[in-house]
Amino acid sequence: MKSFYVTYFMAYVIDVVEICKTKIFFSFPTYEWWLGFLKSNLASYMLPCLSYVCTHASAMDSVCLALHTLIAIRFPVFYKIKWMNWTTLINIFMQILLPITVFSYEFGKRAKLKYDLEKDDYSYSMEDPYISKLNNTIAPIFSTTILLLNILFNCFNFYVLVLCKNSKNISKIDKSQSIRLVLYSSISTIGISTIALRYWIKFIGIYSDSSSIKNFGQSLGTWTSTIECCSKPFLLIIADKNIRKGFVYFYLRRNIISNVGNTQNITTTRKS
Repeated sequence: MKSFYVTYFMAYVIDVVEICKTKIFFSFPTYEWWLGFLKSNLASYMLPCLSYVCTHASAMDSVCLALHTLIAIRFPVFYKIKWMNWTTLINIFMQILLPITVFSYEFGKRAKLKYDLEKDDYSYSMEDPYISKLNNTIAPIFSTTILLLNILFNCFNFYVLVLCKNSKNISKIDKSQSIRLVLYSSISTIGISTIALRYWIKFIGIYSDSSSIKNFGQSLGTWTSTIECCSKPFLLIIADKNIRKGFVYFYLRRNIISNVGNTQNITTTRKS
């Protein structure tokens, strides 16, 4: 389970950055908030560094988790002796360094906040049209690759844990934990699918020269990024029985303590 908690903690930090990026750079302009900052050089150079990197880093956490689970159930001895010690480094490489490398050509490039008459709204666009076209070509391919890897790893894990005869050799505790991880990363596939879908919509909009399709893909991205990031804690509660019990117990205990405290205060007040 160490690999799960390392992956989830890193994903949590990345998801917070992704949500902040989405809201500040794509939602705030709609309400004309912080326009002074959003039109500044700092924001113009910051957005290209964060935009595609954060989104794909957020999508990568499910692939990391599925990969760790695959190694754990296929090579259990190697996993315990070697792989567990590399978990953090592997996650840093896959979730941070790989997206940065893929979209490194955006660093130092500039995005401009413009008023779109068709949308009657502010929106960002790359100053260099070639970079914009490159983004909308690489992003759908990379996000689809992440999606396919996640599906492939989870299908293999499901086969080994549930359908394969050799699954009887796996202890009940390890098998139960692995199934919960597979369930979590499998459900997360839905979120990755929405990310890939939005980039393919933008891809079609760019190459068909249709601003309405491109704008639809951009609007869809604002919502799908938020939903994909915010749904993960709930998926964790759904997938893991122990965490679900701990979550419910934590809040029930708080309510009980609060109610007992209120009762004692009322009793003390009446006596006085």
